[in-house]
Amino acid sequence: MGISTGIVLFISVVISVVLWGNPRFLNNDATNDGNTALAYYNEGNFKDALKTCKILENKSPDFRLAYLIQGDIYLSKGTLNAAEAAYRKAIQASKGTDLEKASALTGLGRVASLQKKTDAALQYYRQAIVSDPGSGKGYLSLAFILDDKGNYDEALKLLEKARKLVPNDQIIASITNEIRKKVGLARDREKQDRIDRMVKELLESMKSSPMALPSDVWISRPLTMWIIDFESHGYALQEGNERLIAAGISEHIHKYSRVRLVERVLLDKLLEELKLGTSKLAEPGKALSLGRIMAARLILSGRVIYMGPRTEVSMRLIETETGEIKNTVSESFCSGDPVSVMVDKLSETLLSKLKELYPVRGRVLRMEGVDVILNIGQKIRVEAGQRFKLVDDDVELEIISIQQDTSLAKIIKGEKPLEKGQRIEAL
Repeated sequence: MGISTGIVLFISVVISVVLWGNPRFLNNDATNDGNTALAYYNEGNFKDALKTCKILENKSPDFRLAYLIQGDIYLSKGTLNAAEAAYRKAIQASKGTDLEKASALTGLGRVASLQKKTDAALQYYRQAIVSDPGSGKGYLSLAFILDDKGNYDEALKLLEKARKLVPNDQIIASITNEIRKKVGLARDREKQDRIDRMVKELLESMKSSPMALPSDVWISRPLTMWIIDFESHGYALQEGNERLIAAGISEHIHKYSRVRLVERVLLDKLLEELKLGTSKLAEPGKALSLGRIMAARLILSGRVIYMGPRTEVSMRLIETETGEIKNTVSESFCSGDPVSVMVDKLSETLLSKLKELYPVRGRVLRMEGVDVILNIGQKIRVEAGQRFKLVDDDVELEIISIQQDTSLAKIIKGEKPLEKGQRIEAL
């Protein structure tokens, strides 16, 4: 028990002993117990959270928060019938906010979804939106189910509403863009034809001999990654939680690394042509073969395990050329941690490993006056302002402009003239 939580609990007990039975103080007393239960829940102490909720339920049977916390705990543990009963009590309770009622309805939707009762889940999620239109959870949950059913247009409308509520949430923005591409593809015949041609070319490439590796292994090559849908085990409170985690990590990779991600629409079409379901991708051989077809040098796979008060997330970074696992990332979180916290921590570790494993490297082509021409450019996502060091000398360069295969740099440290073939590496 944390010190602050213990103090809150002590105060609430003292107040209940001294003032119990006085209606004037009953609401404050219930609020204190509710805050204590919530504190226990957020720190993963389900046992004391349930105990406090039961005390609160006996004191104030109409206090909604007590039932809502119980429902979330039972759902996290996988006791779905008990969760459903608690959420129904929360809806019937008269003392509580619209947000708490919406959360209870969302909980019922999640229970129904886990029980494969899709129509019931859709109904509960819609009721949650009506109950509190200012909460994004119902919009997200409903959108994920509609997306799975192929109703991309309605899913997109819901995600856009959710995004308006939290305009700076990059995870929702990433998911929204993904669905927008599906909607655009369904409406754009020309784009569909282009995807079909790309898939045909990829399938034809299966029959040809593998592409030879460059003779100069020092020079960086383009780095393309395919992120496989994350597996899940256990019971998540949020519909589509694994997709939110993967989308957040994708956004970080896209923004803060030189890695290019395989387009989801291309993958879906390729799976359709090969008559492969996503479940088949759990087989390492299938995933590696498909990764090579898509010219993805790296595959990122992930697993999210929900264990009541804790959530474990593990990821593996695999090289398609060798099948070698280049790195693993594993983190443990409290069940109350928001997805953004999980994504930030996982992404920070992953991006650090990518930079270490695949540094940007190249060679000097020539000097033109005081400028230096390098043999790396847009193909490997060199950026203006990026800095490099000479491997065998105390010289530093800064990129001024970039072409497809070359870059122009200026010397910002050191005065020694550079020679063709000298090695450089990003700082």
